[in-house]
Amino acid sequence: MRTFRHSIFAAAALAAVVGGGVLLRAQTRTTGAPAAPQSTAAGHLTSPKEAWGHNVGDDYFLADYTQLGAYWHQLEKESNRIHIKSIGKTAEGRDQWMAVITSPQNYAKLDHYRDISARLSTAEGLTEAQAKALAAEGKAVVWIDGGLHASETLGAQQLLETVWQLVSGTDAETQRLLNDVIILCVPANPDGMELVSDWYMKHGNMNVPRLWNHYAGHDDNRDSFMNALPETTNVSNVMYREWYPQIMYNHHQSGPQGAVMFAPPFRDPFNYFFHPEIPADIDLIGSIIATRAIEEGKPGVVNRKGQNYSTWWNGGFRTTAYFHNQIGILTETIGSPDPQSVPFTTRFSIGDSSDWYPIAPHEVWHYRQSIDYSVTANKAVLDFASRFREQLLIRMYEMARDEIKWGSEDHWTFTPHRRPESARRFIRTIRSSCRPRARRSRTAAGIRPCRTTAAPPVRAAGARAAAVAAAGAAAPVRPRSGPRSPPRSCAIRAATSCRPTSPTSAAPWTSSTRSSSPASP
Repeated sequence: MRTFRHSIFAAAALAAVVGGGVLLRAQTRTTGAPAAPQSTAAGHLTSPKEAWGHNVGDDYFLADYTQLGAYWHQLEKESNRIHIKSIGKTAEGRDQWMAVITSPQNYAKLDHYRDISARLSTAEGLTEAQAKALAAEGKAVVWIDGGLHASETLGAQQLLETVWQLVSGTDAETQRLLNDVIILCVPANPDGMELVSDWYMKHGNMNVPRLWNHYAGHDDNRDSFMNALPETTNVSNVMYREWYPQIMYNHHQSGPQGAVMFAPPFRDPFNYFFHPEIPADIDLIGSIIATRAIEEGKPGVVNRKGQNYSTWWNGGFRTTAYFHNQIGILTETIGSPDPQSVPFTTRFSIGDSSDWYPIAPHEVWHYRQSIDYSVTANKAVLDFASRFREQLLIRMYEMARDEIKWGSEDHWTFTPHRRPESARRFIRTIRSSCRPRARRSRTAAGIRPCRTTAAPPVRAAGARAAAVAAAGAAAPVRPRSGPRSPPRSCAIRAATSCRPTSPTSAAPWTSSTRSSSPASP
């Protein structure tokens, strides 16, 4: 009987939770467009709660793209910190909005600061002294996006909360961020945000019957190397033709099981085709994100071995920025409008250098908690940009200067390609390094020694060296059963055949005016 009663109570509790979620979603569907501000007093700002009847991150609630655009325009009317601009049309004809957030004083000289960022990024026609003067005068530019994969709803929703806090905040840190940084906030996939949010609010699930980019489906994060989609073209125009941000922050979902967020540093090896400043700064900013999370009592931010992310994909939103000397930051964070859990895993049960502050298991994890983690990470990035504003700007110039210089020089590679004579000497050296050895052939009687080539001449002088050479030549070839092994490969077999050449072949990378010495055996 006790067990039966317990089962009845458990079923009733489950029904209440499910029913409450359905009822809450039904109530949120009635709060479509932003409502009028409750107060018309000067300086009043409409909060998300006033706009939709919900705070950003409330369980069972997602704002769609129409609501985002209307709300940002409402804030633009009420605050001189935010200005909204369309950066182009989406595949389905919507305006792709960008919120430019900074202090009113900075906005009065916005074109000037954008020109400084562009000039330092390209490094064209600037002396060292001119670049330092521009860096001292300029403002850091930081790009923050979200919602690139529309089913990863956290990225788009955290933009709403971040913008609200930056526009409404009166604390000293917010004032400093606005004075030192120009912040560009952009929903990366407006059409997908509208589709997924509307579907969830109507049906209570993410089982959308079609994919959420009109042409690319789910993976619109593979277009930045060719800009085939209008949304990618809009973004590339801002990042690589207009604003040239020093940092771009690309929010994704979901974090590894047993943790909340993955943030850099990424796993090794890093992509060595970038300027070395890029991976160094990525690691630095990633550590600052984790440090701020620890300071705010937010455990579960992992890095490196915490998830298998790297800097090697060259065509994504974040990784394309590396080739423009921009510091690309990726985080992957758990979160869902339906409450979820943080399970126990042995992988993250004990802290290490990839998980400085492990999180305890949570039976219930709310969407708002993930929003708060995302805002913490945003403010960590903005705080870094504020404190190191001048260094970020001058580093953009220095990286561009270095890349221009390196691009006009010949650098050592395994196969020299600029000087034909160097390439020919390299190939001759590889051929001469192929050691001749005894060959074996199979006969009806088994395996027996076959004809051998002559041993290479011994360069070392002395009786001991001659005796070693003689002993090696006299050693018999040991027969063995089984399939015949192929000859030992050369150092590089793809470039040349394995034929021994004259021992007087040129040594690697010797000058044409220098006498050649015998190659090493």
